[in-house]
Amino acid sequence: MKINFLSILLFAFLSSISNFVNGQNFEGEVVYSKKTVGGFKVNGNDINVNDEAIKRGEYYNTTRISIKGENYKKTKNKSFKEHVYFDLSNKKSAQLEENKEKIFVDDLSYLNLINRECNTIGTIKNIEISDTIISKFNLSCNQLIVKGELGIEKYIFSDELPKLDFNRNILLTEDCQIYSKEISKLINHSILISYELDIMNISTILSLEEFTEKEIKISVVEIPAFKEKKKDRKFNKFSGRVKRYSLVND
Repeated sequence: MKINFLSILLFAFLSSISNFVNGQNFEGEVVYSKKTVGGFKVNGNDINVNDEAIKRGEYYNTTRISIKGENYKKTKNKSFKEHVYFDLSNKKSAQLEENKEKIFVDDLSYLNLINRECNTIGTIKNIEISDTIISKFNLSCNQLIVKGELGIEKYIFSDELPKLDFNRNILLTEDCQIYSKEISKLINHSILISYELDIMNISTILSLEEFTEKEIKISVVEIPAFKEKKKDRKFNKFSGRVKRYSLVND
């Protein structure tokens, strides 16, 4: 793997100093836009990734995330509006569709998934660090380009923003958010201004559109109260780590 170790060690040290000096962790709301281009072939036919997502009801282009401490609620503007809750201390996530009475709870302590390193691009071959300016927020930023055997990841972040309580890529699925050890210290609890993944002829870019520091009530990010009914028990008997429950009505 090609990498300038002195530059990275210096960068990580300065980043940790900045985090200590700022001493303020983020509480509030962030909104990301999502753009995906490209596709794949099935039986010789070209399939557009967005068209396929629309067919499955999985297409979305905006994610709103409310963050408080080590908890967050992520809302995607899918056709059915999906809410995803994450609770780091209890090692659980939950998925709830708007206006539905069932909630699916994922036990992330299973096989220690809570700490599973995200290895989307395979073995890392090269890491490049550079400075950039994001005019939208008037921030001095760092750009990190990570090249792997399967693809490329690009991160943009700034030490001028408050840090998160957890050092995770919350734009990814909850069971695969840990940065690889090579870049974990570089990201250093940062709020991502942009994240791009280029792999297998598909490019996905998530860009920060709104950033609001404000108090978030714990009730907003807590996994809603639930109970296991008889039908849920039958489902859960064969469901593995993800269990289905019924919401408790107030």
